[in-house]
Amino acid sequence: MLDDLRAKYAAQEASQAFLRLYDYQNFRHMFAVLHERLNGHFESVNDRARSTHHYWAESSRDLIALIDELNQDLQGLNHAGIEVALDERYKEAIRRCDPWLSSSGGSKIPDDFEQIMVVKYEPIFLQSDMAASLKKRQSAVSLKMEGQGSYAIVYSYVDPDYGVKFAIKRAKRGIEERDLLRFKREFDVMKRLSFPYVLEVYQYDQERNEYRMEYCDDTLRGLLPDETTSFHFPLGSVSRFSSFTGSTTSMARSYCTVTLAFRTFF
Repeated sequence: MLDDLRAKYAAQEASQAFLRLYDYQNFRHMFAVLHERLNGHFESVNDRARSTHHYWAESSRDLIALIDELNQDLQGLNHAGIEVALDERYKEAIRRCDPWLSSSGGSKIPDDFEQIMVVKYEPIFLQSDMAASLKKRQSAVSLKMEGQGSYAIVYSYVDPDYGVKFAIKRAKRGIEERDLLRFKREFDVMKRLSFPYVLEVYQYDQERNEYRMEYCDDTLRGLLPDETTSFHFPLGSVSRFSSFTGSTTSMARSYCTVTLAFRTFF
């Protein structure tokens, strides 16, 4: 079924303006096609609502068919275990259009119809793997993949309430139980540590096996001039690092062993 969906939308054109919104989505082309088609209709509806209040017959039928197709295909993805959420603004737009859309003779747009907010520069389809729910907000925020290791993936997002960037570290699906236990233990250990040069972790989500943490731009690769083992920290960094290791050596020995790689996040 999933292969049929991909083939169905692969035959339809999608512009780069919409494809680039879904770089990290598994069904990138499908979402781009649907997004572009919805935007085309919503822009036309807005235009007709400002003028004749009449939406053409052929366009009305096409929008009705598009809404049916959208609902069926998203339902198909969800049945296949791929959770996809449609932006609440577009859910509301479809809900407002549904009562007056007619399959024959065109459609009469209500005189008091409010303009639809057309979303052009952000995705309207979010897979659960690429979205995060914030307790203070009903809508989800889009995640950007930053990197991954053997058993977890790191994403980033900007909290829209505070304008602050955070990271989410999420255990990969299907990892062994011992790796999941190690992942949870990692969070517990970091939660107990408090030091200026140790990233702070905030909250563990048991359902999705992920935790939120402080975001940091730097990786080892960014600090090394090349991939040799010879490099120099600034004197201040060495001093702070020595102070940290000196005060926490016994604690670290009892907690864990850390393996550093070029893409390790500080």
